[in-house]
Amino acid sequence: MGLGGRESREFEREYAQILCLQDPEEVFRRSAALVVQLTGLPISSFGGLDTADEMHLRHTVNAEAFEGMVVPLGAGLGGKVLLSGRPDWVADYTASDSITHHFNRQVLVESVRGMAVVPIVHGDRVFGCLYGASRDLTVFGDEIVAALQQIADRAATAAVVVERNRRATEAALAEERRRLALELHDTVGAALFTIGAGIRGLGTELHARPGVARRIRILADQTADASVALRRSMRALSESAEQIALSTALRQDCRAFQERTGVHAALILLCDTPSLPEAVVDAVTRAVREALLNVEKHAAASSVTVSLFTAPGRLIVAVCDDGLGLAAQRTAGLGLAAAAERLSRVGGDLNVGPGDDGGVTVQAWVPMRAPASASTDLIPR
Repeated sequence: MGLGGRESREFEREYAQILCLQDPEEVFRRSAALVVQLTGLPISSFGGLDTADEMHLRHTVNAEAFEGMVVPLGAGLGGKVLLSGRPDWVADYTASDSITHHFNRQVLVESVRGMAVVPIVHGDRVFGCLYGASRDLTVFGDEIVAALQQIADRAATAAVVVERNRRATEAALAEERRRLALELHDTVGAALFTIGAGIRGLGTELHARPGVARRIRILADQTADASVALRRSMRALSESAEQIALSTALRQDCRAFQERTGVHAALILLCDTPSLPEAVVDAVTRAVREALLNVEKHAAASSVTVSLFTAPGRLIVAVCDDGLGLAAQRTAGLGLAAAAERLSRVGGDLNVGPGDDGGVTVQAWVPMRAPASASTDLIPR
């Protein structure tokens, strides 16, 4: 059971379009909209599992009070589904004795009664939950719950496909950048080397003519500067998709944090981003997201700095805020512990301590594999 004939055909058309998206977040936005479009329920939302132990509701349709709600594991109907991994529903939310009532205020504001929630899962990857709700007393039959689950299952599959496509695109772009770097080395780099050598030779021959010699020194300096700029561009072009992934993810997380909270967030890259396996990048970025979430919830900070740097054999990402300090963050949930556990699985760890100027510093580190022996500095000096 599930979507009917017309709804099923419409869903398949929408799903084909969703698979062409480039942003997993847009997949979940479109899927939440499909709940209202295809099931007849007036309210929907997507609960994204951004940390280990809580969801954030977003892309809500027709229920402004739900947007931005934080749903801890086990709390309310959504938290119950997240904990159990099974679909569930209530006919009258505030009267139900099968759930906690952390969110009665928002439910009453929106006059919601019936609600159904299904998990969004692909293999062992949990993305969160999909909500559908009604302002009437609603006994959800198997057909509606199955339709919600069908949308959720397809959303999970589409999100994985979109992520894989994006990684494939990034890899193709990285390969093209490497090709351009080699082409620059073989053409522009070789030409600059030849020009530089010729200028140096002329300088030796014309040392007795001061005016000409001075102009030749200027040309030699300009050629050297051009060689340095070319080497810098070639190093950037030679970065792999794995090198691009971490810095890109950190930059996006800082931007999202600032847009969400209004708190200034800066990313400082104090070293070249090394090539890291996908699991390591995932562990580091999740730790940074959890640290930023703690700042948002507890620190009352006016600014946050995310710094990436190296120590012997380690890559370190530090999240430093100027907030209230450790005492204010002792109420933080299990998210940082889960982040530390995830880092430990890739050989890393997480440390939390006071900042140099107040506030809190969270450092996530991972082992850094030895750099490749081949150099990207291909232009002769």
